[in-house]
Amino acid sequence: MAIIDTHTHLASPEWAALLSAEGAPRFSVRPLGEGRRAIFADGQVFAMLHPDLFNRDKRIADMDAAGVDLSILSLTTPGVIWGSAEAAARAAQVSNDCLADAQDAHPERLRWLATLPMHH
Repeated sequence: MAIIDTHTHLASPEWAALLSAEGAPRFSVRPLGEGRRAIFADGQVFAMLHPDLFNRDKRIADMDAAGVDLSILSLTTPGVIWGSAEAAARAAQVSNDCLADAQDAHPERLRWLATLPMHH
């Protein structure tokens, strides 16, 4: 029987840069010290930006170590529910491109869920 992880995240550095540049007033990306970064929502730490979040090949190594055969990737929170219509659409595009590229690189191991700017 195949082991399938239905909830795992992958993000692109471009998505994080767009969130940092366009996420205000609610969201910001800031350092926490010791090389760590986090997404802040309304001034509070909301989510950590772990370096492995941006590394699709590390995702495969982690799957191998855990005995996972297939992972379904999605963008992490807050997705693209922020910014102007243009910023949200661009963030969705770079996220979807990243996830599609990951599946193309590892077609037997990865699938993905599209991200859409539903608030626009």
